[in-house]
Amino acid sequence: MSCSEFGARDLDTRPANDMRDCLDYFIQQCPHCGYSHHDLSQAIDESKSVIQRPEYQSLLVAPHVPETARSYMASSFLYEQQRQFAKATWDMISAAWICDDEKKDDIASFCRVQAISLLNNANAYQQSIAEQPSLAQLIKIDLLRRANLFDLGLTELAQLSDKKMEPLLKQTAAFQLDRCLAHDNAAYNFADVTSTH
Repeated sequence: MSCSEFGARDLDTRPANDMRDCLDYFIQQCPHCGYSHHDLSQAIDESKSVIQRPEYQSLLVAPHVPETARSYMASSFLYEQQRQFAKATWDMISAAWICDDEKKDDIASFCRVQAISLLNNANAYQQSIAEQPSLAQLIKIDLLRRANLFDLGLTELAQLSDKKMEPLLKQTAAFQLDRCLAHDNAAYNFADVTSTH
C-alpha cells in the first residue's frame, strides 16, 4: 500500500491522503503476549513486567474500541510508564484518529482527553511533541476543541504568544478561536485555515 502524502495536514498534524490510511501499518502487536510497539524487535525497558499488569491487559480487550486503536493505546501506556510522555502522547493521538475513522466519536474524545494529560506531563518533563513550541500549543488547542473542551481551548489561546509565530500558525490560532467560540468540534486542516483567513 502506498503511504505517500499530498495535501494539507489536519490541525492536529494528521497526514493527508494516502498517509491517513497507513496507521494500521505503523503499530504492531504480538499475538502471544500482547506487547504493542512500532517495532516488535525493539523492546521498551521493563516492558515484560508492564504488559502483565491488569491496566495494560484491559487495554487489549477494551470493548467497543477498534483493534488498532487498542494497540496504540497499549503502546502509549508502555511509553507512559517509561516517562516518555511525548511518544505516549502521539500514540494516544493516533488512537483517536483510528476512532475518528471508525466513527467512534465518544472514544475518540476520550483518547484526546488522555492525550492532553500526557502532553501536560510531557511539558512538565520538558519533552516536546513538536519542534516549534507554538505548534505544540496549537495541537493541544485542537485536541481540546475536538474533545468539546471549548472553554479550556479558549484559555489556552489566551495564553498563546504570537510574537515568534509563523504567519500560518497565527492564522491557525485565529481560526481555532473562531471554532472554539462556535463550539465546533469538527476536523479541519491547514487548507481550511488559509481559505478563511
